[in-house]
Amino acid sequence: KLPGSGAAGGLAGGLVAFLGAKITPGTKYISDLLQIGTKVLQVDLVVTGEGKVDEQTLYGKAPTGVFNEAKKHSKKVIMIAGQIGEGVEKLEEEGIEIYMLAKGNRDAKWSMENPEKAIELTVEEIVKSLKADS
Repeated sequence: KLPGSGAAGGLAGGLVAFLGAKITPGTKYISDLLQIGTKVLQVDLVVTGEGKVDEQTLYGKAPTGVFNEAKKHSKKVIMIAGQIGEGVEKLEEEGIEIYMLAKGNRDAKWSMENPEKAIELTVEEIVKSLKADS
């Protein structure tokens, strides 16, 4: 009953039991390592991304660490997603604006085959939205 010990097939639990390891949530570890909290203070807009954004994104995935730091300091957050799954409205309720690479006539296959163009078109959409908001 050790939180985090079931990850990676129980490897963490074994390392704690036999080697005295300490379990640290990966999102917090990476956020601290990269000093996300300090960097968020230096910007007006935070842009992060995820291959597939869904209800699980709020629960320990890497963008969550970035978002939580941004939220502490009332920074606007934009998330770029390859795909959007169920439960994405929870993220939007938290104030995250989500833009999808695969949109309209750009399906997931096209976006994966043309990542530079998919990102370019998505960034153009974001810039238009930011200009409209200002």
